Amino acid sequence: MVIWAVLWSGVAGLAVVGVVMTAAEIQAAGTDDVYFRGSTRLWLLVAVVVAAMSFAIAPSLLGMGDTPAPVQGVVLGFSSLPAIVAVLACLHNAWSLVRVRTRRSDALLHGSEFDAVVVEREHKPFAHDILSITIETTLPNAAHRVRHQGGYRAEADNGTRSLRLTETCPGDQWGRLAPGRRVRVRVDPADHSRYALVLFDAA
Repeated sequence: MVIWAVLWSGVAGLAVVGVVMTAAEIQAAGTDDVYFRGSTRLWLLVAVVVAAMSFAIAPSLLGMGDTPAPVQGVVLGFSSLPAIVAVLACLHNAWSLVRVRTRRSDALLHGSEFDAVVVEREHKPFAHDILSITIETTLPNAAHRVRHQGGYRAEADNGTRSLRLTETCPGDQWGRLAPGRRVRVRVDPADHSRYALVLFDAA
């Protein structure tokens, strides 16, 4: 039991060191890729810390003397539930950031840049420290016009259209993305589902 506890405590300790180093990397990030990759790794390391500490104390919970096995199972199940929920939440956050990073990287490379304004910010439900940022921007209307066939009426301009987008960001963006804040967004004119709130200036 002692060796088991020491082993998993060591794993948790190494993961804590990783958390500290990754947090410093995130704070110093100057590019979108480094920022989101580091944020994803941070959540994975936090999951490792919680899981490793849970494994480390498991033998102590099981070694409860003459307590009947069914009771030990119930105690272990209830005591493990918070850790399981925490690990699943961390993995969910990491997966969310992976998906966002993929969508953002394409939009930052190929999208056109527009001015936007933050309309709303809130923490995403069931996703600890992940933000949902609603922004509004104005894009040129890309609809094809009907060619003018004569007559006295001139062909109308395409005009513009208002577009609301919901961005996902790590929680440390809360302070800089208050409602009313002017921001920039990159949107693929051919596919508005590919967009990215600009968090870092291009190098």
